[in-house]
Amino acid sequence: MAACGGIFRNSRSDHLGSFAFNIGEGNAFLAELTSAMLAIEIATSKNWVHLWLEYDSRLVVLAFSKPSMVPWRIRNRLDECFAPY
Repeated sequence: MAACGGIFRNSRSDHLGSFAFNIGEGNAFLAELTSAMLAIEIATSKNWVHLWLEYDSRLVVLAFSKPSMVPWRIRNRLDECFAPY
């Protein structure tokens, strides 16, 4: 079982919101990639156009530049992260 989460802060480090999500069966890569996609989806829904993502996973960073390495079951969701809002 895997889960993910994230915290939103502004430039003054004020807490703007946070999230936690149970992704079910998965691994660390899937959890970290899902949290990045969720952060983008939430920021887009709130019309936050400036977003800074911090990750310690090189695989997550690589996944955004090479979507073919993303598992097929979530690739459409990743594609949506690149769609203009």
